[in-house]
Amino acid sequence: MSKEEKLNSLVKKKLEDLNKNELIKEVKQLREQNKSLKDEKESLWMMLDEISESDIENWAYLLDQLEAKVGESTLIRGLPTDKAIKKD
Repeated sequence: MSKEEKLNSLVKKKLEDLNKNELIKEVKQLREQNKSLKDEKESLWMMLDEISESDIENWAYLLDQLEAKVGESTLIRGLPTDKAIKKD
């Protein structure tokens, strides 16, 4: 094998090593990014659960207020409240 062939072989090997190292580095970065995104996803799901729970409480409060107003208005009209508000 001539010097030129040896040099070419060495250069090829170095290039392959560089590519492997770059790939390994990129895989590490992608794993870190994946972990970060998983944590962010969990946080977002927790926030969504809190928002949903809050919405349920808010709607229940509004329905209670509406029910009280309906009961009040039926009393003003002199209607029996059990006919105005139907509870299942």
